[in-house]
Amino acid sequence: MNILVLGGTRFMGRRVVETALERGHNITLFHRGMDGADLFEGQVERILGNRDGELDKLAGRKWDAVVDTPGYFPRAVRASAEFLKDAIDKYLFISTISVYDPEPGAESITEDTRKATLKDETVEEVTPETYGGLKALCERALNEVLGARAVIVRPGYIVGSHDPTDRFTYWATRVARGGRMLAGGRKDAPLQVIDARDIGRFNVDLLEQGATGIYNVCGPERPLGWEEFLNRSKQALGASTELVWVDQSKLEEICAAAGKEGKDLPLYSGSDVTEYLFMRTDNSRAVARGLTFTPLEDTVRDTVEWANSRGDVELKVGMSAEREKELLAKL
Repeated sequence: MNILVLGGTRFMGRRVVETALERGHNITLFHRGMDGADLFEGQVERILGNRDGELDKLAGRKWDAVVDTPGYFPRAVRASAEFLKDAIDKYLFISTISVYDPEPGAESITEDTRKATLKDETVEEVTPETYGGLKALCERALNEVLGARAVIVRPGYIVGSHDPTDRFTYWATRVARGGRMLAGGRKDAPLQVIDARDIGRFNVDLLEQGATGIYNVCGPERPLGWEEFLNRSKQALGASTELVWVDQSKLEEICAAAGKEGKDLPLYSGSDVTEYLFMRTDNSRAVARGLTFTPLEDTVRDTVEWANSRGDVELKVGMSAEREKELLAKL
């Protein structure tokens, strides 16, 4: 296939390109060149440009499909769809499970769960409050322009090497460091993460199969609890880390008072009912379509290896050793 990738040089996008190249597809990258300018050198066609205002650089070309990895604003996504609608057969859009706004009392999230909305649909600032609504509007724009030719992939928390958020990287590297570790307050808190490589494979699968529809792309294969996650990480890394579990209400009180709850304990849902629900998103439609999962242990080891290769880089989230000692003392 001839595949146009918008972006394709960061994290999950690069995994899509890697998989497509491994399977012998022809790739054209359309990106700004700000990240990964030399990535896939000699393996792909590269067109440098900004999707916002420079789509004309793609004029006169045709592809079997386009994969849109960095689409955040409905205006820009609609413009891409309008410009490319006669140049492609399928438009695969990377959305997010953040598009969901479950009704009170909901017991699960499926592809049909209520969607997030925005009071101001013209906003173009990505924040935790606007992210889901913006992605939902992007999906709507695509469906209005392309109908069934739009394939929507809604990933959950994406993890693994090259992750720019450091959310999963914090836990993997913290387990590897050893010593007494603040694990959290709830051993049964759920965790739902998926290796970027799994999404890369699945996206290419969908294009090869000529699939249509919407898919929640979440992992792992079966429900995973926080205690199991940390213990399996210890085993994978051969670490003797001592997991310290603390009183949940006191933990939340101290972290919230410091305004650091999300950054101190990334991915940890604790007693947050909504976050708990998002960590139990139904992935059965994607599994039926062929979604497969990298073993958690492999993801943990690969993440630590990649993190170590970066040298002494300060993580964007997670506790410093000093902050962890402080919390353990207080708790």
